[in-house]
Amino acid sequence: MENVVLKMNYRGESFDVRVDDTDRVLLIDVLNDMVDEAEKQGKPLPTNPILTYSYMMKSVEIKDDRMLMEMFSRWKEKRVFNIYVGTQIYPSHALLMARKVRANKKTDNAGNTDDDVNIGDLNNDDVSGVHIMDKGKGKLQVRRAPKAIPTHVTSQLTLRRSPRKIATQSSQVESCPNTSNSPATERFTQPTHVAENLTLPRRRSLRLTPNPTSQITQSLESTKIDQSFKMPKTTAKKRNIYVPKTKASSTVNECSKMVTRGVRVEYEASKSGESDSEGSYIPSDDEDVNDMDDELTDLEVEDNSVLSSLNFIDDGYVPFDENKWVDDEGGFATKMYNNGEIYDDKEFGSIRLRPWMLFMDKEHFKDVVRDFCIQEGFYVIVLKADNSRYTAECATANCNWRIHASVLLDGTTWAIKSIDNPAHGCVGVKSHNPMANSVWVARKLIEDIRANPDISGKSIQSLLQERYGIEMKTSTIYRMKEIAMTEINGGHDESYKKLPAYCEMIKKTNPESYAICSWVMMETPERPMQFKSIFVSFTAQFKGVIAGCRSLIGVDGTHLKGNHGGVLLAAVALDGNNELFPIAVAVVESENKDSWSSFFWHLKECIKESQRNNWTIICDRQKGVEPALESVWPEAYRRFCARHLCKNFKKYYPGILMHKLLWRVVNATSEYSFKKAMETVVHHGGLGCARWFLDLGDKEQWAKHKFDPSISSDENTSNFVESFNSTLGAQRLLPILSLLEGVRRVSMVRHATRQHVADSWPDDGICPNIRKLLSVLKKDSRACTAFESGRGDYEIRDGRSFLLVSLVKKECACGLWQISGIPCKHAIRAIIFDNRDPLDFVSEWFSVRVYKEAYGLSISLIPDLEQWPVFEVPCLEPPTMRRSIGRPSRNRKREEGEQRKGKRTIAIRCKKCKCFGHNSKTCKGGYTAKEKNAMEGKIPKTRKKGFKAASDVTLFESLSQLEQSVLGSQQTETSAAGEARKGKKQKNA
Repeated sequence: MENVVLKMNYRGESFDVRVDDTDRVLLIDVLNDMVDEAEKQGKPLPTNPILTYSYMMKSVEIKDDRMLMEMFSRWKEKRVFNIYVGTQIYPSHALLMARKVRANKKTDNAGNTDDDVNIGDLNNDDVSGVHIMDKGKGKLQVRRAPKAIPTHVTSQLTLRRSPRKIATQSSQVESCPNTSNSPATERFTQPTHVAENLTLPRRRSLRLTPNPTSQITQSLESTKIDQSFKMPKTTAKKRNIYVPKTKASSTVNECSKMVTRGVRVEYEASKSGESDSEGSYIPSDDEDVNDMDDELTDLEVEDNSVLSSLNFIDDGYVPFDENKWVDDEGGFATKMYNNGEIYDDKEFGSIRLRPWMLFMDKEHFKDVVRDFCIQEGFYVIVLKADNSRYTAECATANCNWRIHASVLLDGTTWAIKSIDNPAHGCVGVKSHNPMANSVWVARKLIEDIRANPDISGKSIQSLLQERYGIEMKTSTIYRMKEIAMTEINGGHDESYKKLPAYCEMIKKTNPESYAICSWVMMETPERPMQFKSIFVSFTAQFKGVIAGCRSLIGVDGTHLKGNHGGVLLAAVALDGNNELFPIAVAVVESENKDSWSSFFWHLKECIKESQRNNWTIICDRQKGVEPALESVWPEAYRRFCARHLCKNFKKYYPGILMHKLLWRVVNATSEYSFKKAMETVVHHGGLGCARWFLDLGDKEQWAKHKFDPSISSDENTSNFVESFNSTLGAQRLLPILSLLEGVRRVSMVRHATRQHVADSWPDDGICPNIRKLLSVLKKDSRACTAFESGRGDYEIRDGRSFLLVSLVKKECACGLWQISGIPCKHAIRAIIFDNRDPLDFVSEWFSVRVYKEAYGLSISLIPDLEQWPVFEVPCLEPPTMRRSIGRPSRNRKREEGEQRKGKRTIAIRCKKCKCFGHNSKTCKGGYTAKEKNAMEGKIPKTRKKGFKAASDVTLFESLSQLEQSVLGSQQTETSAAGEARKGKKQKNA
């Protein structure tokens, strides 16, 4: 408890106001004491005073008790405070409360008893022991409580309006108490005005009646109109239906306004009890709203039993409530928004609309109304809608729900002015709500679609039914999903426009990276730039290949499934752990010589710093690859994918035997084994097989025993490149910018993950996958026998063969050790016999040290598209759309001869007739009688002219022969075609 002095300064004059207790003082007491001292000393005061003080070179306004206490706490040792009295246009809430307390003190002799007194008769000492009640007689009545409550608690009790009281008092008209006419009161208070509430009557539902002046009334009588729902005026005009205009009633109802915590709440006094819902105050054109200064206050006191046990000051501050709009300046916006409550977004299911709710803009208001309608299960028809007002009503014919909103003076904020029948109780719609369009559903389910882009339409329908109680058509669902995917990943056309800026962003965030975008100028009058190709290789990728990967690079292309198609070209290497190491990717229009030439040229520029001369490219025999390499990179070695060679070989020489013989030829690791395999192929396939192998070109491109030993890789397939392409999955459907970002993100995470894993490996060790391979080879080497010759030379017996192994030269007669860089089972047997560790004979390319050098760098982050700086680059147009007939397929097309997924055999047998070659749906009843008789060996009883005996007729002799013929028909036709092509080639040769 401290005594201080408040020095009031106004227009060069000052006077003192003494405060006895700074812990219990109220702002209302300070205002009343200020007026008393001004009257005693004859000092002037403004009509609507405002109190401020200076703190840290700023003027701080004292609006409530909390700010008054804050001023005292800032200067605890200070005893005199300089308060500056200013003026304002409208009185504050504290000033209004001080006026009423002061005005009611003047009417202390009004005849109030101890049990029933007026709130104005209570001084500061008496307020602490009352319950505030409303008897509905035009005055706020109070009843004394059995136990007294401290003054500093009761005076700060939360005062709020009661919606239930407003509803019960809608048929009453309250008047404000008159104030005294003393000079001091005339200077401090305002005259009270009783507001006349000009309220429009409840609008009637739209009646659709034929136009009597129309010439087609007779035809309209036969038109069937659904009477259960209303019809918008625009639809009625299209159908030539007369819509009568509704005029507002001129009846004026008197209304009183109630103020609670600075929020003005207006309610309607209905006439003779006809209206059963809450109304809204609508001022007339002749009435000035700003003249209504005095308001009655509906007080609802908190539980006194709880407050009586606490010794605190309720300052109205709610901690951690950061969503409330606060205007500390106290300017024009505060006075404008003082008339309503700002709408806080609620979860679906708890949305409530009330008059004088404020919204950020018109779109915000419409979104909230749409959510409310879908929540309550009805839809509306719009009566009026423009840039300044919005009026809509329920579409149900017998429902009177209606909402009206308009824009405020700031030109942006919208407020609900009136809601008729707020307790909406009509049946509404069943499940299909027109308010729930594709845009609304996309906004609500965008996170679910982001988490699962492949979500089905049935799953979306289940989510809508479970969360919002609505159903949608299948076509609308997929249209909604397309909108959501566009919102998540961006549009296809917009992605092409951002590609030049994307390249600049890569160079900025990842210095020394290769990001090259090329375009061509279209032959149109505008001459826009059209996308042609893009090549991306990060610094961590091509420098990692140079530092820690072997010289074998696999390239392949995969088709994109976006709106504009295209092909994604990828270059992938193998690291020391035999795992994928992406080097570069490119997006081109199609696979041809020009696109491959551009890709190989950029790839060569990336790795030219390595100074290696044994770079080898492995891929299938695609069109344009060989001419591109010859023109751009002639010094690069070449390997053919053996799997694609096998596919071409099966066209001419089908069968399981020829298939196995081919793989025996291409996988031979020594000259001796290759020669033996070729002799076997020629023996079974003839000289045509030898000619086919000769047409492949140099053996270094397809025969494993001729591979370069310095590469230390025996890979003869491009499966590892296709494995990288298969990781794209559904990303091939995305726009090109999202696709490239997805590839970058996968590569970035792969680099970071393998960096963390490699940190736990010893630097002088071998990679784990190579260790596993050696453990398998150790088990296989148990069947071998070693015979030492001396100085590291051994003779290894493997079955009936004897192979020579030299540990000094690191060579084996089988040739696998030299080609792969990993000891074979024969070498391991010799190493173990020599009491040495096989890990010491593994190539340096598979060491942990080299592996860490490959992943020494990292791919840097790239910020979101919206955070990019502005680059002076052109905006590209997308390439010309080239789409084939029919719906585009997302699944990979199986190659010829490749087994279908989930099928074990290609032979089809009918379940009805047990015959081969067709199924039960296309069955025509099985074999004919003539075929059955022939299979059973029976001679037909009747013969037509020219019909020979059964012995001369070429028919099937048994059912097994028929089945064998059906099963082998496809193989026979393929063999005949192969022989024909083979003979044609030999003839041309």
